[in-house]
Amino acid sequence: MNNPNAVNFPNTHRYAFGNVNYLYDYYPANRFPDNALPEPLRNIRKALWDFKKGICNFFSRTLVENLVNVIAQSGQFNSERVAVLCVPASSEYKTQLRYSLLISMLKQVLPRARFINDQIVFTGQKAQKHLQSDRNINSCSHFYINGPIPEPDILVIDDIVTRGGTFSDVVQMLDNSYGAKRYCFMTIARTVSPNILL
Repeated sequence: MNNPNAVNFPNTHRYAFGNVNYLYDYYPANRFPDNALPEPLRNIRKALWDFKKGICNFFSRTLVENLVNVIAQSGQFNSERVAVLCVPASSEYKTQLRYSLLISMLKQVLPRARFINDQIVFTGQKAQKHLQSDRNINSCSHFYINGPIPEPDILVIDDIVTRGGTFSDVVQMLDNSYGAKRYCFMTIARTVSPNILL
């Protein structure tokens, strides 16, 4: 990666750990009811939830294809110096449902990169932060990576970013276990603040 913050993404948001690149705004239903959103934004929300559930239909597949196309067109990640990590969901089963299509498509466009997901060993199921009052739940507590990560550059992909806690946990885990790396963070969507006016 020449410059991990120079990816040509439609949107970027700055967090303490670095920039997160994302394609779409996500309007959560508990803050933005259906009647408050135009149809295109409702369709994106539904497609995101279908993706999270592992439902492959036209809309959710379009989200995945758009993400893969942006990654491929950047030209930065098809290298032996790059390892790719799709952040695991709360269980091995949900991770396979959610990411099998995405990882398969990424492997086609990034044949020289290595995929850390092939090294992940699950040790249990993670409590979901957004359903808990305790926001200090570590997003990496339910898995470990079996084997070395010699690559200096890590492309970290998640579905939705809100506060950035998951990415922060991933950076801490990888840096503590493998030494400091250079990261590029990408998501399909970023949660919109409830005080945004439509």
